[in-house]
Amino acid sequence: MAGRYRRLVVLGIAAVALAIGVFIVYGGSREPNLIERLSAGDSDQKVEAIQGLEESDSDAAGRAIARASQDKDTRVARRAICALGRMKRPDLLDHIKTATRAKDESVRVAAITALGTAGDERDVSMLTENLSNTAETTRVRAASALSLGALDDFRAVPTLIEALSDPSPLVRGRAYAAIRKIYQLDVGFRAKDEPAKRQAAITRIQQLYPSLKERHADYMRRKKAREP
Repeated sequence: MAGRYRRLVVLGIAAVALAIGVFIVYGGSREPNLIERLSAGDSDQKVEAIQGLEESDSDAAGRAIARASQDKDTRVARRAICALGRMKRPDLLDHIKTATRAKDESVRVAAITALGTAGDERDVSMLTENLSNTAETTRVRAASALSLGALDDFRAVPTLIEALSDPSPLVRGRAYAAIRKIYQLDVGFRAKDEPAKRQAAITRIQQLYPSLKERHADYMRRKKAREP
């Protein structure tokens, strides 16, 4: 019985050693290969490399993805930007913010969306400015509204309320989606309703703002008090 037990222990140790060896040989070399592929591969290879490097989440991986956020291939750039947002690393946020000024609209939309995903409340000001900027495209402004909702910050509500009267139903709809998330309440605003009906809902939203703002502030105070 004791001999059998010893054999099982030996086999277990051997299995662990083999696993470590495989990791060193293959896993340990995976990140440099992914970085090389992201630098010199084709579009599909770069996209796959971004996914692998995002899972790695090392400093080297973050730097490589940050470089890819400026790739001339907009598909690669968008994937890299989205990955930076999901990584939620403060040291990478500036690369996302740089991408909000890209010439390509789809890249700007990806960057604005990534700011909401990253969840840094310091970006509220930038997002409200983008939402209010009527010279910006409808898609970028709509993405700004959604990201403000993702940040769940009451400072954005006045700008979001203004956007409920925007000429674009897309912007109006996204602004209300953000308000509904922040308010945790649906007051019946619909972006394609008749103007009079929309205005009645806007008035209700404005009336609720002071009390809900205080309730939200109280909730955030209690939430922070519970944090270690």
